[in-house]
Amino acid sequence: LGGVLYADLLSLPPPARNVATWTVRPVTPLSSQVHRVPYPIPPAGADPLTFRSEEEPPPLGFTLPFDASSVVLGSTPLTVGWWEAETKVRRAALRRQGNEGWGNRDGR
Repeated sequence: LGGVLYADLLSLPPPARNVATWTVRPVTPLSSQVHRVPYPIPPAGADPLTFRSEEEPPPLGFTLPFDASSVVLGSTPLTVGWWEAETKVRRAALRRQGNEGWGNRDGR
């Protein structure tokens, strides 16, 4: 197991509405192009390029399937890590033995 997962938060276009026998789909810029959303999501009116959250943002969850025949050798727990460009620090979450969840650790 290994490799790199790249994930972007994307805005979705407004949903279609059914009016009588018609399906109405609003035409917006999101109808023809993708808009990336920064994380944490800045409040309305804030500049997304300069916004800095004062609180720790809630974690994002990802579920990645892998083949049941995959084998993880050794006793080292699985690790998910990411690079924080602002602080120039590698962060990681350790998967503990069993199904106990994720713990955080800093990796410098």
